[in-house]
Amino acid sequence: MTSANTISGIFPADTGYQAEKVSGATGSNSDRAVAEAAISTLRPNIETFRSALNARGLEGNDMTCDALYIIDRARESLEGSPTSPAAKDLYIMASVLKDLVKDMQKVANDIDREDKKTEK
Repeated sequence: MTSANTISGIFPADTGYQAEKVSGATGSNSDRAVAEAAISTLRPNIETFRSALNARGLEGNDMTCDALYIIDRARESLEGSPTSPAAKDLYIMASVLKDLVKDMQKVANDIDREDKKTEK
């Protein structure tokens, strides 16, 4: 699955930074390029996290669906969709995404800690 088969290994160390950069989807060309890279990395990581939770019989759909929704809305901005969120709204959404990612990382660390306890 991930490095050392941990759930926390799904998320690279810069995941919070990536979530923050999603707000750049409405910015300059360089901001948009960074946002595109962040979206391309975050989406599969969040989907992998959700799958890992489901495989353990844990529910994570609320958290992951909200995060994926924000990522999809940012992608709409990158694509120039007329229904994409305004820059201020996307900035707020990216802030929420950063908090969601932080929560996912905490859950992943907690699961890893519990796994270590049961291995003993």
